[in-house]
Amino acid sequence: MDISDNDINWKTIRGMRIGMIYQDAQLALNPVKTIRVHFEETLRNKPFPSKEAMEKVCYDMLRLLNFDDPERVLNAYPFELSGGMCQRVYIAMILSLEPEVLIADEPTSALDVVSQREVLQLLRRIQKERKLSILLITHDIGVVHEISDRVIVLKDGEIVEEGAVQDILRNPREDYTRQLIDARKLAVFPGLQSH
Repeated sequence: MDISDNDINWKTIRGMRIGMIYQDAQLALNPVKTIRVHFEETLRNKPFPSKEAMEKVCYDMLRLLNFDDPERVLNAYPFELSGGMCQRVYIAMILSLEPEVLIADEPTSALDVVSQREVLQLLRRIQKERKLSILLITHDIGVVHEISDRVIVLKDGEIVEEGAVQDILRNPREDYTRQLIDARKLAVFPGLQSH
């Protein structure tokens, strides 16, 4: 696809074929709207035979993201949910559009360590189950280790190193990559040491 083509209907691509998860869902969600309204607005361009069919998608997506009580979540406002819950809600909303590619821009940077791990595990599981391509943007090499298969290391907008995650983390060729690894103290991951 030539993205410079002026005839591209971006409404059929943004959100539908390509989904985006931002750093802090609490900032991306409107605090005066319930989660139900957020879902309705997200799904407004998707054809549903009935309101019940759309509600079923909302319930299914929330369950997929480990919510035990979707009804309570749908009736909640973002400020009534924790940061990790808002991030999972936001991911559920994006996945309800059934994108082919998911761009995740620092999806865990605003979360505590426990919520961070939960979100990363969910993304990894969903990626495998749905055969979804995820482009993860992060400065945290620990997150790369946790979820990625391949890595591209950028410095000043230039690619300095790329390859399989385990190869790059075990044998970084570039000083910048080693600095990223050392900054994260990857010694906590067995078998990974910078040389």
